[in-house]
Amino acid sequence: MAPELQAGLIGFTYYPGSMLSRCIAWFSRFGRGQRPKVSHTLIITGPESCIEAHIRTGVQHAALSKYLNDPQCRFYWKKPKGLTPEMAASIVSVGVSHIGDGYDSGLIFSELLISSALGHSLNWLTLGWLERYIASRLNSKSSEICSELVALALGAQPWLTGLGILGEDMDTINPQELYDDEFIWEAK
Repeated sequence: MAPELQAGLIGFTYYPGSMLSRCIAWFSRFGRGQRPKVSHTLIITGPESCIEAHIRTGVQHAALSKYLNDPQCRFYWKKPKGLTPEMAASIVSVGVSHIGDGYDSGLIFSELLISSALGHSLNWLTLGWLERYIASRLNSKSSEICSELVALALGAQPWLTGLGILGEDMDTINPQELYDDEFIWEAK
């Protein structure tokens, strides 16, 4: 495994051959620009492990090898700004506190509605109110999607609270928005 993968880093994946991965990337296409496509995000807990919200199993521990050893997977990682061992432990702790939670299908439906051409236009006209409203109505408090889990863990860090995309409602953030944020990541 890659020795640079340490606790507190955030991983991102994309499978070009996967219909699900391509759909997620398509629905989060607005504002992406030329950056790589991503469709999933996770909290790295060590060189070989992570915590993720998975559509089939909810929030769980998982092996990073399923991504790192898969030639079909594009794997990226980012380091949160100001990451210290204490901050890494706190990010992981927030992730661990959600293990056993379900997968929030309601937020996926919310993202589908907002990411349609009509939804995106209406959300723009309402200055984001529509997305916040729909997400708040469909969000399950005991379930997360991958980007919500990661946003909750990062947003709980005093150094990152309210910074960049973390100033948005956590249930409205998608993996691409996290990846693309210019304020919460260290420069590589």
